[in-house]
Amino acid sequence: MNRRGTLDFGGGAAGDRRLPAAGHAAVCALLGFYLASSSMASSISTLTTNVAGMIGGLKF
Repeated sequence: MNRRGTLDFGGGAAGDRRLPAAGHAAVCALLGFYLASSSMASSISTLTTNVAGMIGGLKF
């Protein structure tokens, strides 16, 4: 994120391919709702549960 509060995807002159942070959050939220309503939801849930279990099992 830059000083203007936008995400800079690089390349090109200033102002090219910039997305306001609120727009990025909205796109991510919509993608999340789409995935939650899809048939992949149970697989995603299982994956995140397993990853959380692996991280929780790490000993430092």
